[in-house]
Formats: sequence, structure tokens, C-alpha cells
Amino acid sequence: MSEPNRIPSLPQTIDPFAPCRPGRYDDYLVSVLCDGQPREGAEDPGPVVRTEHFCLTERGRRIEVSHWLRPDQLDNDVAGLLAKELFVPGWLSGAEVFERVFTGVVRSCIEDPLLAWGTFYGNTLARIRQCWRAPDTANGPGQTTISGFAPVYAHALQLIPAGQVLDVGSCWGFLPLLLAERPVNTVTASDLSGGSMCLLKAVAAARGLQVSTLVCDAARIPVPDRWADTVSLIHLLEHVSPDHGSAVISEAVRVAAYSGLRLGELLALRWRDVDWSGSALTISRSLSSGVEGTTKTGHVRRVPMADQAAAALDRLSQRADFTSPDDYVFCNALGRPLDGSALRRRYKRARDAAGLRPLRWHDLRHTFGSLLVAGGVDIVSIKDAMGHSQLTTTSRYLHARPATERAAAFTAAFGGSANTAAYPRGRDGIEQPDEP
Repeated sequence: MSEPNRIPSLPQTIDPFAPCRPGRYDDYLVSVLCDGQPREGAEDPGPVVRTEHFCLTERGRRIEVSHWLRPDQLDNDVAGLLAKELFVPGWLSGAEVFERVFTGVVRSCIEDPLLAWGTFYGNTLARIRQCWRAPDTANGPGQTTISGFAPVYAHALQLIPAGQVLDVGSCWGFLPLLLAERPVNTVTASDLSGGSMCLLKAVAAARGLQVSTLVCDAARIPVPDRWADTVSLIHLLEHVSPDHGSAVISEAVRVAAYSGLRLGELLALRWRDVDWSGSALTISRSLSSGVEGTTKTGHVRRVPMADQAAAALDRLSQRADFTSPDDYVFCNALGRPLDGSALRRRYKRARDAAGLRPLRWHDLRHTFGSLLVAGGVDIVSIKDAMGHSQLTTTSRYLHARPATERAAAFTAAFGGSANTAAYPRGRDGIEQPDEP
């Protein structure tokens, strides 16, 4: 079975309040239809994939997603459903596509835009409180995006005192809304996304809450010194202290480079997956948008654990907490799995500070494959370690193997040796004979 064709993303501003026809959302890249309404004036080419909650169809360069979610199901766990059913398996890819499809699901459920988003926020906040009332259920095997963040918000609310609060990197702004419900706090939310801040301000006003918003980079917040009594960076720094964060990013880079794991596989790695005596990692899960699912290919694999990766994991295992079999290897200070976007941002900052060329996080995986090929590891073993569905995918790394090595093997296969070859190797400028 071939790997799914990924539909790329294209950058353009998303307007959460853009006019829409009833039951559907359309922009330049995606169409999202509630309850599988047929697309007007087009033949149905058949779905690319149908899942429990979604049906994906590709129409040229456009993406069409049908869904059958009800208004009472609109909450932040929709992000987990999209990730698990469409993005983790590889049917769709890219943050831009994710945000557009997510926006389309919300907008297609309820015709009035403010009512649609108000329902989304209201349902999410209600389910956060439900997780607070039943923490054992929230932390159980059926953990969702909301139940994962609920205890984080509860802890933050306990720590943040009365006074003026500046929340940096607010994302959807659930924490600012929870803070604004307390009369002792004056709340300002900030984020680089103008659409998110416009949406948060409108929803806060509709709920009768005072939340000021700033659209800015977290490194350049346009407020004077000591302007806020408390600054919260829940989503930006992901509850990781500088020392802890530096240690985690350093070891994560080493493990990624020396094991070839995809980012989602790395984030889902638990200590029970580390086989110290067998020198292997068992890769069975992947994490995207806070939700665990199967790996990209849906298969479980064992990856030989090189000494370099084992050393990095050994250092992490010496920490004071979160080293039980079910704990995540790469976690924040509360034991929750790291956010992939935040990890990539920290990686880029470390990369730029070191003066390295602009290598992406995924290039660590390419480095793994290339080094194994250059080291003479057979391509089938590399395919198994990297979790490729087809050998043709792995063959892209063959360029890393020196041609002289293969030439020597060819010579031996023809009954000679490298020493008996008459062709003067290693000399530049040799005139080649014409093709017969």
C-alpha cells in the first residue's frame, strides 16, 4: 500500500468571521461541508478517505472535507479528531491547512459566526470544568486535548495572584477567559495571530468579560516595563523552565538524529518503549495536537538504539520525576507531552544561536538515513528502522553512499578486485570515451 499523497498548505490570512453559506465554509484553499452536503456543479470524484467523523475529497488543488459533527460537539477536542483521523495518518499536512479545516468545521455547524464561535468556546470551557470535577477520568487512557490542558489551567489559576495579568502566546485564549471571570484580575491577551486575537476579543465581549488583546511577537510586546503584575506564558513556554527546557531540547535533538523518529513519534515516546537490555526503541504511537494515535503507517516497529541515543535517554532517566513506565520521555514540568510547535521553535532558536544553516527539525530524520547509508548499513534495515512503507522511499538516501564503494563491489562481482581495475581512478580531467 502506498503512502498517502499529502496535500500541501499555502499561507494566507484566515478570517474567522468571513461570510459563509449555510452549512458550509469556503476559502481559496478548502471547502468544509456539514453533514456531507454535495458540492454544487461538480461531479463527485469519490473520497480520498472516509473516517469516523470526516470525509476528505481532493478537487484539483482544493481540499473538500465533509463532517457530521453536531453543535454540541464543537469544542477544542475537534482539534484532536482532525489530527488523529486526517493529519497524523498523512492525508492532510501543514498548520495552515489544519487551521482552515478547523475553522471550517466550526463555521459550517452554525450559520451565525459569533454564535458558532461562542458555542465552541462555551463547550470547551464547560468541558475544562468537567475535567476539574473528575480529574481521574481526565487523566485516564481516554485523555483528550481538553483533558490534557485542564489541570494545567487549574494549576495556573492557583498560582496567578490578583492584579493585572499579561498572557503571552494566548492561542485560543481559554486561560485569559478563565482569568477574566475572576473580578480580582485585569487581563490582556497577546498573540502573533491577529485572527485569534480578533476572535478572542469578540467572544469575550459576548460573554460579558473584559479581555484586552495585543497582536505582537512575544519578543517585542509593546508595553512599558513593570506594566503587568503577572506575566503568564503557558502556551509559549509550555510550562518548561529554562534549564529543563534546554536539557529536553538538547536530548530530543540527539535522540531524533540518532533514532530517525518522526517528531510525533518522539513526542509520544514513553519509558516503557525503551528496551535498555535489548538496545531498541518500540515505536507504536504518534502524537499530534495533543492527541495520541498510531504511527504514520499504522505499524509498530523496533528501532535499534545506538549508543548516542541511549546516552541521551540515560541522562533524561536521571531526572527527579516522570520516569515511570507510563510517563513520557520528553515532557514538561507537569509531566505532559511537549507541544511539537513549541519544540520546533526552541530548536530553531538554539540552531540560530549556534550559527548553523537553516536545518529543519525533520532534517534530523534525513540525517539519520543518510548517515546509515554512508556507514554501509543495508537499505532494508534502514527502511525498517525509519518506518517507511516502501523501499523506494528509503532509496532516496542512497546518494549518501560513496560511489567508489559500489564501484569496488561491481569490480569484485565481475571477478576482479579494486587493484586489478585498469581505469585510472581518482584522477580529475580524464577524457571519457563516446557512447557507442
